[in-house]
Amino acid sequence: VMADVWVGSWRPHKPRGPIAALYSSPGPKYALPGLTGHNHHDPRKYKAPVFSFGTRHGQSGSDTSPGPRYLIPSNITRLGRDGTPAFSLYSRPRDPELFQVTFTRSRAPSFSFGVRHSQYIAPLIMNVAE
Repeated sequence: VMADVWVGSWRPHKPRGPIAALYSSPGPKYALPGLTGHNHHDPRKYKAPVFSFGTRHGQSGSDTSPGPRYLIPSNITRLGRDGTPAFSLYSRPRDPELFQVTFTRSRAPSFSFGVRHSQYIAPLIMNVAE
């Protein structure tokens, strides 16, 4: 039954060369060597070492420790501080007193919330015809 159906003169075929629409990058046209990794690195560019462990330590022995700065107190564990709880038996602070606020000032305030007046702004003139 399928042999009787006519699908046109076009038949799928293998492409003769690379088609740019089949690729997500310009890879086939510009085949430059990569700059990342150790294998197949571009020989025209500088290549950093693959890994580095640093330099060898001058002296190795049992006396190489972090030092006194990192001395952890003996009452500190991985779960927190170890020991009995410490309470203080002090009196409570006094209640806050009322503030003595004066409502009159000796001089006028240096700021104002009014409209700014300028000699360069034309006065507002409105002609309303009723």
